[in-house]
Amino acid sequence: MDRAARLLSTTQRSSRILEIGPSHAPIAPKAAGWNSFVIDHATQAQLRAKYRAWGLNIDAIEPVDFVWTAGGLADAVPAEFHGTFDTIIASHVIEHVPDFVGFFIAARKLLKPTGTLALAVPDLRFCFDFFQSYSQAGEMMEAHLEGRVRHSRRTVFNHLAHLVMADGTTAWGQHPVKEFALLIPFRETTRSLRKWSADPDTPYKDYHAWQFTPSSFQLAVLELALLGLHDLHVATAYPAAGSEFIVLLKPGAYPFAAPELADEARLALMQRMLLETREQVEYALGPRPPARLAGEPAARLQRIAAALHEIAASAECGNANVGEAAAAAERCAGERLAELADLARANAEARECIAAALRDITARLDARQATLQEIQEVAFWQRRATKPARWAWRKMRPVRRLFRRKGAEPG
Repeated sequence: MDRAARLLSTTQRSSRILEIGPSHAPIAPKAAGWNSFVIDHATQAQLRAKYRAWGLNIDAIEPVDFVWTAGGLADAVPAEFHGTFDTIIASHVIEHVPDFVGFFIAARKLLKPTGTLALAVPDLRFCFDFFQSYSQAGEMMEAHLEGRVRHSRRTVFNHLAHLVMADGTTAWGQHPVKEFALLIPFRETTRSLRKWSADPDTPYKDYHAWQFTPSSFQLAVLELALLGLHDLHVATAYPAAGSEFIVLLKPGAYPFAAPELADEARLALMQRMLLETREQVEYALGPRPPARLAGEPAARLQRIAAALHEIAASAECGNANVGEAAAAAERCAGERLAELADLARANAEARECIAAALRDITARLDARQATLQEIQEVAFWQRRATKPARWAWRKMRPVRRLFRRKGAEPG
């Protein structure tokens, strides 16, 4: 399923669609028979003039039904259209909106009670936001309570100071990165900061205000809903593909039967964020080097290795053939120990299992060693106790020979 199919997975040809900022790449173009309405920051003619110099397909830019230049999203759409849309599509829009919560509230006003908000969101792990931090619900709550309509000084700095390319591109995918490069020199960042103004009459400048991974996005949406700031929930979340991920939201509260279940969901998302971070680091720096086995498991391995050497040496003293077999066994055991050590370094769960097994093996070896010591002690005292008898037996050797000769003579 491609990205368009995912974004339109709950939509029929007859559905009423509002597509936000499609520009030269509409997901549900009117020309293809979709019942779409377009909202953008400029008219069709203005957009074509803007993108003509970029070498893009300006013929794909469709007539704009609603021009959104100021205020909230819902304010740009006539009231008679509120609550009439089956689907709202916003591809790479939500990260730009200064008031994240306000966007959700407006979308809820425009959607039918059974409608879908379909979002394509850049994944910070695979685009120029790579070195940004996860955006959190607290920041979005604050921006909404402030009624933010333009980007803050902090947003301007964070966006410009940390923009990067990876291997010469600003958006990539699920593959290792060989080289990063900063997009903007720091002196240009400071120059832009000096031009920043909170005056609402100054020209609006656009930046990425919010950065997400799939799990961090879901966590923020969930927590904002639990705060009562919007009335949407994530119905479907697709994994990252290329430089983005896709989520579908539906009107209504999250279906948690009890508050503790919401906390369990939040914790699960936080833990998945750790996995996403690990994946991000491994794409950038390569797989983690294997951890060295340390502590009690390492000590047990050393004791077992030493015991194997002792067993092999003892066997060699008894019989050359047995010695050869013991040497072969020692080599096999050494190879097996090396395999176990590699497994322990690569996997924490395996490391715990191996450590438990080693504890059991060591206990059995200790018990066997104790038994061997007892046998050795019994043998030692038995030899001492029979020493006089053995001495007398040796002294009587001439007498024993005499009796054997007498017995051999004919009668």
